[in-house]
Amino acid sequence: MSKSKNNQLYWILVLFVALLFFWALKHYGHKLGIPTPNRWHGRMRNLILIVLTSLSTLSFGQSKIKSLIVVETDTNKMGEKHRNLVSYNFKKGNFISKDTLYTALDDKKIKYGRWFYYRDGSFIYKNRYAVGNGSVYDLKTNTLILDCGHDFVRIKADSIFFYQSFGDKEGLWALDLKTTRYVRLDSNIRHYDERRSPDQKHYILDDSKTDIKLYKSGDVAFTIIPATGAYYARYTRKRTEIHWLDNESFLYADHTNTFPPLPKPKPQPVLKTTPDTPTVYEFTVRDDAVTKATILKYNVKKKTSKKLAELDSVTHSVTRGRFMVDGFKQLIYISTNAVYHRLNLKNGKFTSYPYLILPNGFSIEIKQRSGGRILKYKEVEIGQVDSYSNTYTSNKFFASADYASLWIWNAYTRTPKRFEMLNGFQVVGWMDRLPLN
Repeated sequence: MSKSKNNQLYWILVLFVALLFFWALKHYGHKLGIPTPNRWHGRMRNLILIVLTSLSTLSFGQSKIKSLIVVETDTNKMGEKHRNLVSYNFKKGNFISKDTLYTALDDKKIKYGRWFYYRDGSFIYKNRYAVGNGSVYDLKTNTLILDCGHDFVRIKADSIFFYQSFGDKEGLWALDLKTTRYVRLDSNIRHYDERRSPDQKHYILDDSKTDIKLYKSGDVAFTIIPATGAYYARYTRKRTEIHWLDNESFLYADHTNTFPPLPKPKPQPVLKTTPDTPTVYEFTVRDDAVTKATILKYNVKKKTSKKLAELDSVTHSVTRGRFMVDGFKQLIYISTNAVYHRLNLKNGKFTSYPYLILPNGFSIEIKQRSGGRILKYKEVEIGQVDSYSNTYTSNKFFASADYASLWIWNAYTRTPKRFEMLNGFQVVGWMDRLPLN
């Protein structure tokens, strides 16, 4: 909290105490022999109320600046490529300025250059910290407090956890935001990723084509759970879709592949052959597999699996299925052909999911139209966007990014604003700022 705001709250408290004092004086002053004319009390009370209301409006009625934090690529006159951390600033929906917060050379050999390389995206934490893989930037003090290249794991209170998967610094690390100390907690942890239980006591591997392995942290032994994951990239790799419901149960998808029958071959004329005639081998490459995705619920304590739901006739493509939770905390399963399904955990039924529900009242149509996908705010159509993947929302603000432009809409002006991006860029997220004095 800023010093000026602390002063305002202090004076509000003082005036409140004064008002309470005059109220007590009016009602109990006569018992102490203090003359208290009623007209004098009324004037003082009205004066205090006016000042109190004014200060309250000054303290809490300030129009905050909404800033979209973006990483942009730039090249100077020497041909050196830089990456800049910038903020696009809005006040009451109107664009007011663009500030450069930090600049780094775009070279992995240079310290601090790696901060702008995000493999799994980035976000704003506590309206202050820009967090990415192995990197944390303090937007309040404009300080880069961590740049190590480690993989982001999770956040708990004032600690941000990262994982280093190779080298002499392998293990789980933690950054204390209060002290900015970065220390290794455990050098023996392996495979520390998003497929862990919420309490971090179990994790899942699927390094086999026929099953998944459930480990308890610190143990070498594991439990085998038969499952066939979705293959992608021409079936050369496999990954089982996992979603932890709580510390004791998780969902996973088991895929069964079938092929449609081939048409009967046309009769071919019989050719005369001799011992010198070469043998010709014919191979049919099948790329028309159809998969049935069965969603199962596994209980860690009981070591049992229970069928929950089933999707039939889902055609394979290069993407794999996955689980996600939308802005309404609904569980969504995205099948291998990139179709969204809402999953009801109580009855095990899939229902249609035409709009992707985003936080802060926004939703985007999943189906692609000729002019784009419909964007809604509080169920009212406000425009069309090209993609639903690179979107960022905040209270009354929406941003969408493609390869060449940044598109921003707000509920104040209710009109979109487009920023042309000449070079590569990546959005970090929204944050609130108080106006500078």
